[in-house]
Amino acid sequence: MFFRPRRLKDERREAWLAFAGRLEPEDASDVAERLRRWLDLESVALEPLYALRKPGLPLLYLFEYLKARRGPAGEVSQRVSACLLRSETSFAPLPLRAQAKRNKVMESIEASRTGSQLVSVEPDFDNAVTVFARDVEGAASVLRPPLRQVLMRALTERSEGVSLVLGERHALVSVEVEEEVPLVTLELLMSDLLSLYALLTALAAP
Repeated sequence: MFFRPRRLKDERREAWLAFAGRLEPEDASDVAERLRRWLDLESVALEPLYALRKPGLPLLYLFEYLKARRGPAGEVSQRVSACLLRSETSFAPLPLRAQAKRNKVMESIEASRTGSQLVSVEPDFDNAVTVFARDVEGAASVLRPPLRQVLMRALTERSEGVSLVLGERHALVSVEVEEEVPLVTLELLMSDLLSLYALLTALAAP
């Protein structure tokens, strides 16, 4: 299996080590292959890759990888920072994807690629965030005000280039921008994921 060369700069490595020293996650490089399969990232190297385990909370994976794109100028690589929340039990009633508002052409391409439709909730939210789902009515019913507030904060206030993928037992937030993402931003997005998890768990409770 082919993986792209690791190019983590010394300064970035030191930033991650300081981040790990503060939050005390554990090295999770032993599950890199499994994580690549989960996320359909078979051709990239995850570096670094940490797991954060805290009592009473779902498992969190924090990692980065290089994403390559081909264009008129050749291949360009960007480093993507991400946080994956995985739960032992189901907490999301249905899958959806969300990102900050983009132009209609890009949204149409994304909807077509994922076999989903755009979800409309209320004007202020719809003008700032785009949500894609196959079950439009179900997604609209799930997106109650507290959940919308967290999504607005995560997708429009933390950084540019933030996207969210929500599944039955997982939630993935990733950031893809030209410059390296400050790790404090990733920590804030991790907090947003935990807030979404708590809200959805409460929604699913009898």
